[in-house]
Amino acid sequence: MKICLNRLDVAALGTAALLGLLFLLVLGLGNPVQLSLTSSLEQTGGSVSPLGPLSLRFSKAVQVDLVEAAASFDPPVAGSFKAIDAQTVEFWPARPFQPGVAYSIRLAPAALGQNGERLRRAWTQSLRVREPLIVYLSIQKDSRELFSIDLQGKNQRQLTHTNNRIFDYAVSPNGDWIAYTVVNDQKGVDLWLVNRDASQTRN
Repeated sequence: MKICLNRLDVAALGTAALLGLLFLLVLGLGNPVQLSLTSSLEQTGGSVSPLGPLSLRFSKAVQVDLVEAAASFDPPVAGSFKAIDAQTVEFWPARPFQPGVAYSIRLAPAALGQNGERLRRAWTQSLRVREPLIVYLSIQKDSRELFSIDLQGKNQRQLTHTNNRIFDYAVSPNGDWIAYTVVNDQKGVDLWLVNRDASQTRN
């Protein structure tokens, strides 16, 4: 079967193709870049300090008021959202998260980005209050280091290795970090930080 097209047919087909391309272009412009996010829960196995914070990290810059409007907790939790930088938002509960309660946080699909970028699908994660630890300074004759144990007096972990030079220490309000001072060779002290599982140390 042979099909013959005259000039009018060719022009019509060309116009249809051009309109199709324009439609796809407009459709693409009307769909902003998709947002993705990660949370601090992914690094802690779903656990959080009773005092917070819960950190949300987005792939693009977001507006904190829009994030707050899209967020909800089950059971409900009062608190405030604070922008740490253009892509990071932290939630601080007004009252401590309660041990033994199974919480979840949900972000509804919405335009959250500073340039209209959208979270296209609902995002949900479960969270629980982590088990508390006791931090103490061992002052035995051959040891002056920081250790932690659980409330049952088990699972002892050494947090510092300073050749027994710990002078003093203090725990951050939410329990994430321990600040401590170490006697240096000049008989002064240096300030250091270690997190609760001793995986990060810095000064």
